[in-house]
Amino acid sequence: MNQQKVIAEIVHTQEVTSGFFLMKLQSSDLAHNARPGQFIMLKTCESTDPLLRRPFSLCGVTEDYVEILYTVRGRGTRAMSDWTPGMAVDVMGPLGNGFRIPATLETAYLIAGGIGIAPLLFLVCYLTNKFAPVSINMLMGGKSAKDIALLKHFDLSGCSNVCVATEDGTQGFHGMVAELLLDHLKQASELSASKLSIFGCGPFGLSKALANIAARYGIACQLSLESRMACGTGACLGCVLKSGAGGASSMYKRVCADGPVFDSTEIDWDIMG
Repeated sequence: MNQQKVIAEIVHTQEVTSGFFLMKLQSSDLAHNARPGQFIMLKTCESTDPLLRRPFSLCGVTEDYVEILYTVRGRGTRAMSDWTPGMAVDVMGPLGNGFRIPATLETAYLIAGGIGIAPLLFLVCYLTNKFAPVSINMLMGGKSAKDIALLKHFDLSGCSNVCVATEDGTQGFHGMVAELLLDHLKQASELSASKLSIFGCGPFGLSKALANIAARYGIACQLSLESRMACGTGACLGCVLKSGAGGASSMYKRVCADGPVFDSTEIDWDIMG
């Protein structure tokens, strides 16, 4: 795991849709070492309020640039929304372990819940550029149409299918995105499970649902887990979760250092919720 502290320059920042901001940073060190599923820890204030860095998944990498997608949730991200091009920012990264691409992969299902789309956008480009002709199916869920509006701002031409699900039925499939995935898998019953993989990121409930679906169909599944992080390197043990099936085989894993991407079978989902 390559990790380092760098000073990156803001090249571009914009509110792509209500509440969602896209920021482009120039740093050859970050760009050349980053892999889909990894993240950075960004210092949002020179003072001690907020004291801790904030974690952000990398949503894109091009040449000497990296991009992050975020929503305003507190003082740190609120300050970031006012940052302008030319500013220098203090970054640690790339951190964590990213997605692993199986040698037998032919069809990929990328399942996102809300801001969980970020690492999957990077994965789309990575699969398109390095693993063609893998068939990529992007499925994104949200509570309403406004939650998935940001999709139109990204190049998804590498995807074979792009489908959305909304809980209120205002756009696309009416229901949860995990239910939409089930529909797709039923229609793709002729495909070999050994050549399929699910890659997901989103709230805990979605991750647990994807893990259950993967187990039911015998499909490999990797999940990027969302967690509050303090250090980003595993030292503080602030983002641990239970792994294993219980008993002597149980252990704790750190989302930041051992993840954030885990095989769905690594996590004890019952203990987590």
